[in-house]
Amino acid sequence: MAIVKLLVFASCWPVLIQAEAVEDVMPAGDDVDDECASPGCALQALQSRAKTVVNQATVDATSDKYASVPGVGDDGWDDLLPDPDDMGDEEDDSLPDEEGPSGPGLCGTETYDHSKEGCCGSELYDLTTQSCCGNDIFDIKDEDCCNETTVYNTTKQGCCNHKHVFNLGEEYLTFGLKCIAPAKPPWNTQFDCTDEWPPKSYAETWSRYCAAKRRGYHMAWAMTRSCEVGWLSVIQRTQEDAKMKSKSQCQSRSNQYKKETCYIFDFDGKACHRQRCGNILYDATMMGCCNGEVFDSRTHACCAGTVYETKTTGCCNGKVYHKEPRRCCGGKHLFNSNTHGCCLEKGPQVFRFGKQNCCAAPKGICKIPTGIESCCKKEGRFQKY
Repeated sequence: MAIVKLLVFASCWPVLIQAEAVEDVMPAGDDVDDECASPGCALQALQSRAKTVVNQATVDATSDKYASVPGVGDDGWDDLLPDPDDMGDEEDDSLPDEEGPSGPGLCGTETYDHSKEGCCGSELYDLTTQSCCGNDIFDIKDEDCCNETTVYNTTKQGCCNHKHVFNLGEEYLTFGLKCIAPAKPPWNTQFDCTDEWPPKSYAETWSRYCAAKRRGYHMAWAMTRSCEVGWLSVIQRTQEDAKMKSKSQCQSRSNQYKKETCYIFDFDGKACHRQRCGNILYDATMMGCCNGEVFDSRTHACCAGTVYETKTTGCCNGKVYHKEPRRCCGGKHLFNSNTHGCCLEKGPQVFRFGKQNCCAAPKGICKIPTGIESCCKKEGRFQKY
């Protein structure tokens, strides 16, 4: 089992990020591939990056509310504290019903009847046909209010998550950027950083956390409501282990800081659709990030930091190429599919039709002697296009 631990404090407060595992700990190093193909690779990369992220946190400290600087030591804590879930997470948000005002009132210097008119920015409006948005009056027939500040035309525009106005007809790209489904922590616990999750200082670790998801295993991210102390646990065999380990370790560190209670922010990657690409928040189920550029994952992909269109181009060994008739053999070698094939018996090898064979025995490619149909004792596997 591997437990990846994260402690993050707010700006001008200490941070320590550590990684330790009972099995398979990768040596620290700066040369870590950002595009891991397997969860195991992602976990190892997360463990390695944990040892260098402190320096980067210092660079980001001036621009991010949740950035951090190195400091306080961490010897590891074994004491398990009471489960914060048993301390009562739910808050009573019920409020008594409020009745609207009735009778005469003042709007600026004018007297008006609350039952027929409203007051918006010291101006009166008709309650039957109009409404108020901030200090602006709008017609309710074909207009509405977004984020309590912006009037928009409902026949041409929409409002995402009650915050962002977008033009109809641009739903896909706009939803991927502006209409990201909000993070919904369990038990409706409120966190200060939910709306802008993940913050810049957490973005890299959050991405690695999400990449470490594995079928049959569980993971959890625990945090204080201020988002100043956090801890994560991945690759746990039970839900209880994932939650308990992340929360108990988070609570131990929080008790050394502000004594805030830690709560589960994410369980099993349910909020992993929210990702950050530089300064841009995006929905990872619809879009991707490539070298700081957001792209539509339905039609494009990333090749070593370059965005390319997948219908007519491909990526081979970190280079973009035009398809037809070119193909990529085992992700390493480009070849002309009209004249060559890709042999997979002894690693990816390119062979020429009519001149060479792809063999299972002897393994790999061989040259066909004159007058002999095949140089193989047993034909091997090769890609056909």
